[in-house]
Amino acid sequence: MKHTFVPIVCICLILNGCDADTTINTNIPETSGNLPSQIQLEAPYPNPFSSTLVVKIRNHRAEFVTVVVENPVGDVVKTLFSENLPGAGTLQIVWNVTNEENKTLRAGFYFITLKTSSSVQSRSVKFEK
Repeated sequence: MKHTFVPIVCICLILNGCDADTTINTNIPETSGNLPSQIQLEAPYPNPFSSTLVVKIRNHRAEFVTVVVENPVGDVVKTLFSENLPGAGTLQIVWNVTNEENKTLRAGFYFITLKTSSSVQSRSVKFEK
């Protein structure tokens, strides 16, 4: 799998339940003007990080979105979000650096990948213990 480098993290919006290791904020007011013409990943912060990572996504319309964390060889280590986004707005997720088994990941580089029906965007992040 080929990755496009641009700094990111995790995302989401209204879930019907949430893992204990993710926090999802919804209804974040749009403060920076017009929404983008395509879904947009903002730079994750902090990066590098040691305990939690925050990612914001600006979305322009309702669509199905999947966000995963991948290791450098492209294996999915955590699915952060896989739901329909109901509409335009700014979305945010906070991730505590665990895998699907809720174990803390090893220090190193990871990719946060956002997939929609029309695009795939990946960003690298560095986890330091």
